[in-house]
Amino acid sequence: MRILAVDPGGTTGWALCDEVTFPLVHSGQEVDQFKFCAMVDSYVEVEVDIIICESYTVTPATIKLSREYAALEIIGTLRYLAKKHERKFKLQSPASAKRFMTNERLHNLGWWRPGEDHARDALRHLGLYLAEVCNNQEVLSA
Repeated sequence: MRILAVDPGGTTGWALCDEVTFPLVHSGQEVDQFKFCAMVDSYVEVEVDIIICESYTVTPATIKLSREYAALEIIGTLRYLAKKHERKFKLQSPASAKRFMTNERLHNLGWWRPGEDHARDALRHLGLYLAEVCNNQEVLSA
């Protein structure tokens, strides 16, 4: 199973992992949201089984920071692409990913990428999802 994890925003981070060959992880960042969405469309069509995406909540604080909502547009596009290609789509909160996938855990896995904050956040979501899947499999097999 191939998993794409995304940290959407003005700079969008992404991480791609094959659950079978777990150590194989590719990650990066993209500042052009349209280029990113076009890339994801081609990935999802042939390579991705599930999209994990950081959720975004509009609050009075986020309204003060910016009136541009690239994150919401990207989330909507990813949800559409998942539906279009009959793939699973899951949102995760930023806090739960950061709480679980600490900097120390990223370092221990060899997933720490200096200077790529958004790619690291996507990797946090990927790690949280993999942990949830492993935990659910243990529960099911017990």
